[in-house]
Amino acid sequence: MKGILAPAARLTVYRRGATMDIVYAILTALAGVASFAITVAGIEALSHRLVPVPKEARATFDDRELMSRARKGDAEARAKLAAAMEMTGTGAKVMIVMGWTIGAAVGTWVAGLINEDTVLRNSLIIAGFNALGVFFVGRMLPHPRWMAILGYLLPLASAHFTAVAVSGACLCH
Repeated sequence: MKGILAPAARLTVYRRGATMDIVYAILTALAGVASFAITVAGIEALSHRLVPVPKEARATFDDRELMSRARKGDAEARAKLAAAMEMTGTGAKVMIVMGWTIGAAVGTWVAGLINEDTVLRNSLIIAGFNALGVFFVGRMLPHPRWMAILGYLLPLASAHFTAVAVSGACLCH
């Protein structure tokens, strides 16, 4: 066992700088994702104040059992949630997409402030987290098609252009 672990331990000792660079890169990405999440939550909270969701729709969205059934693929629960989504105004839906887009820019900007060298990679990580969120939330709570499409495209573009602005890195070269 000692013979197997010794090379790895020696590599860690000799490459301590590389190990710390990896930890630093991971923490930078996590800071960007956390900034993204906080920004999205703040904009969605602002959205609920500016464009309130109707009480009937809010009651449907707050029903944990209904959400659980929808997550498991219950067609009746998904239909109720789709009807509640229809009651929600377009302004509230636009604000959610704006939150995703602005959140991706803020997360990328924060990651770029911490480490400009990895900002392009971090922008893709942040946009990827957004895409996963749009996908998984969309499976439970049916969004209009335009909202899902913009939810994938706008945050990716926003994160990329913010990365370009922060460091000059670009996927187009």
